[in-house]
Amino acid sequence: MSTRFFGKIKCGLLEIAGAFTDVFFPRECLITGVSPDDPDFRLLSSDGVLRLVFIGENVCRGCGAPLPDLADMAHRCVQCRGREFDFGCSRSAVVFDSAARKIIHALKYRGYRAAASDMAEIALKSPAMREHLAGAVFVPVPLHRSRILRRGYNQSLFFARELARRLPGTRVSESLVRTRKTKTQTRLDADARRRNVRRAFAVRGNAKFFADARYVLIDDVFTTGSTLGACALALKKHGVKNIDCATFAHG
Repeated sequence: MSTRFFGKIKCGLLEIAGAFTDVFFPRECLITGVSPDDPDFRLLSSDGVLRLVFIGENVCRGCGAPLPDLADMAHRCVQCRGREFDFGCSRSAVVFDSAARKIIHALKYRGYRAAASDMAEIALKSPAMREHLAGAVFVPVPLHRSRILRRGYNQSLFFARELARRLPGTRVSESLVRTRKTKTQTRLDADARRRNVRRAFAVRGNAKFFADARYVLIDDVFTTGSTLGACALALKKHGVKNIDCATFAHG
């Protein structure tokens, strides 16, 4: 049986467990710990949302990092000056601080699938993000099959699906696979991150692409852009030309 089959079984069990928890234990805001009181969110309170640092329109044209009001004419952050990505540009909804980390970790490590729904709601509060995503095909950054078996799901896929559900004219394409298991990027510097994910992604054998479509890689956090760049390069080798990125957080 395939990795996908076992992943779907585990994901189903997690959903059942989540429903059980909702019945017998009241939900608490992932950020503040109080009961959620905002109808737009499932796991966040209005005060919790206010603690997030939203990224405005003045951002780096490469990685999407927030820029000071008096940015240079090139609109590039310090990390991106002189650097070329294999994708066009990236945009993020919020700064990756302690509040954003709690939401992402709830989805990635605690099985809170509903967090993906809240992440999409937060991301689409920004008109700039809605414009960036409009009409695109979302390609979630894939996990290695061993991690899918352990976790049961891909958090980037859940996030991409929630975005597509809210944005008419968009869709999700699982076009990429991770071909080898890589170390976690968390404790690696920028150069080590790039080496770690080099040639770690490939296009799925049955994937189909359209010349006039814009593809947006979807992930939870933009750090150095190494993973997203490796994914974009895999798509480019397959002839895809119009590639951008979007993440929930940047930091």
